[in-house]
Amino acid sequence: MVFLNQGLARDHKIPLLELHGQRYSEVIDGRIIESLHISHLATVGMQMQNYKEQLPASVTGLGYYPIIQGITWLELHDVAVRSASNTVLVKSQYFMTYCHDLPVTVQVVME
Repeated sequence: MVFLNQGLARDHKIPLLELHGQRYSEVIDGRIIESLHISHLATVGMQMQNYKEQLPASVTGLGYYPIIQGITWLELHDVAVRSASNTVLVKSQYFMTYCHDLPVTVQVVME
């Protein structure tokens, strides 16, 4: 699951699906973060070079971060972050079987 900042969704006019009742996020140790209530879902597009994917997103108040990619997607695609070169490499067997036939390296833009 992707977490999408509600301000980003609003600014980019991303269509939202309202949930019946609010949901809450958990931190890594399982504690609930009540300030990160989720009241809407959205679908966001992600593009890496010529590969495109639509991802479900939970819309919430993230503060500083506009979007956070969920651990499930990162594990499934076995993403390798290369800090020294500011790149992200995606080359898992799953990715090359179901998503794209070649590994993808993305240059991260730091602002």
